Amino acid sequence: MNSLLAADTSKFAGPVAWPKLPQGIKNGVSGQAGRRLFIGLGSAGQSMYALDLDALSSGWVEVAPFPGPKRDGAACATVGGRLYVFSGLGIDPPDAVAPRVLQDVFMFDPATDVWTNVDTKTPTGLLGASAFALDDDRIGLVGGVNTRVFDTFMVTAASEDAESNPEHWHETLEAFMSMPPENHKWNAKLRVYSISANAWSDLGDNPYLPNTGASCVAVPNGVELINGEIKPGLRTPQVKRIRFQRDGVVWTEQDPIPPLAGRGMQDGLAGAFAGHANGVLLVAGGANFHGSRAIAATGEWYAHRGLQKVWNRDIYARKYGNWQVAGQLPTGLAYGASFEVPGGLLLVGGEDQDQGARTDVLFLTWNEPSDQVTCTSLVPEPLIPEISERA
Repeated sequence: MNSLLAADTSKFAGPVAWPKLPQGIKNGVSGQAGRRLFIGLGSAGQSMYALDLDALSSGWVEVAPFPGPKRDGAACATVGGRLYVFSGLGIDPPDAVAPRVLQDVFMFDPATDVWTNVDTKTPTGLLGASAFALDDDRIGLVGGVNTRVFDTFMVTAASEDAESNPEHWHETLEAFMSMPPENHKWNAKLRVYSISANAWSDLGDNPYLPNTGASCVAVPNGVELINGEIKPGLRTPQVKRIRFQRDGVVWTEQDPIPPLAGRGMQDGLAGAFAGHANGVLLVAGGANFHGSRAIAATGEWYAHRGLQKVWNRDIYARKYGNWQVAGQLPTGLAYGASFEVPGGLLLVGGEDQDQGARTDVLFLTWNEPSDQVTCTSLVPEPLIPEISERA
């Protein structure tokens, strides 16, 4: 018998809801170590929370606070039951005039509830990068910004007075946003961090435009990177697969996320939830600017100028290689955490259309007969079998 939740939920007579977060969390980090799910940082500051899948009634329990500067958009991967946090955007030192791209690395060991500041520095800014385990010792990271280019803009923009001299401030913004993707010089290499050697290397260049904010999903012998930004304000519908081989990696492009009915072009998604449910890849929510890619196609790289940012509700499903729209979230969400758990895909936190950080926990399941996705806040019954026998 699957013991998941059995000891925890035997006292419940009715449906069991997934516990909500103690506070809204967006732009944070997440990871899974054994039966425990972790989420924190971002809008939660230095707080980190854990949910034990075998003790749902305990809810999200706060673990040791993060010892480094508060940050958004850090990259995170789990190897050997430990969480590794790379880079992010934060204010350091505390009296800095603007946030900057951080290049530090921290490790959290759930077994001891201890954080360690790793004695290394990222070779480039990994703000918005995707991180994943290559094996039991190495972490791969793709994407991320150019520290010099990004930090220069942040300091310049923060140093100017938008109220007293709005024209000059807008000129600064215009110059930055009008640069083509290549001029932003985002990280184009597949960076590799070796835990045992505490050393950095790379596995060559990304043959496509590097991006940030992509959803990263594990697939057999590799990962897939779903959409993301190719420059500030402009997304891509690309889906890229990285296949790990003994002598390196192979990049291939998969079928892109399709446009919605009535739209000629898919604008791509940043910060979408993604993962598998019953073997079907689901991509939910995400934020973008509708119409931005059509504007960029004309050569105007400040493509989101004047456009309203949209937090999407659509849920896409890829079955047997074919994409379809298979449902909707109850509200538009992006920049939260995704966990593949038995029976479906768990969506935790995120940001809504009012840019508020959410406490919600939603569960997506794939329904084979209807080829549709069900979205609920309830723990699925198959995960709590024969409860009455254990009561």
